[in-house]
Amino acid sequence: GSYYYTVLLPNDNISVETVLEELSSKTWDQLRSSLENKYIQVGIPKFTANFQHHELFGLLDEDFRLDFISQIEKKQEKDFDNTAIFNRLSQRAIFKVDEDGAAAAAVSQLGRYTSTGKDNPIPTFVANKPFVYLISEAGSGLVLFMGTYSGKNT
Repeated sequence: GSYYYTVLLPNDNISVETVLEELSSKTWDQLRSSLENKYIQVGIPKFTANFQHHELFGLLDEDFRLDFISQIEKKQEKDFDNTAIFNRLSQRAIFKVDEDGAAAAAVSQLGRYTSTGKDNPIPTFVANKPFVYLISEAGSGLVLFMGTYSGKNT
């Protein structure tokens, strides 16, 4: 109950890419607030997805990065010897769906450098084409994992 597994299955005339282009924090919040609790039969293919990225700072918002760097530089000016400089953020994640359910795990790592670097009454939902999947925190809606399923078990 602490986390949700959400599948966004596009209509036949809409691509996964279009769904991703239109997905923002605002549209995600609107979608979450419009959902209803219903019992349905769900058909999801078994798959495993892996994600690995070694330069996550490059994916962060520019204003966030600049603020982060500014705070580190100010701390360095006051106490250089006791300031840890983190300029590399890496993450590896795995997401698996099978007959037992969905499971996800991730590890993030900050790099530390010494210099700045860089027919049933129950409706049926069958994901039988590419879709977007998300795992989010139930209370806040914070998206912890997001990916796409293309129909290939990768």
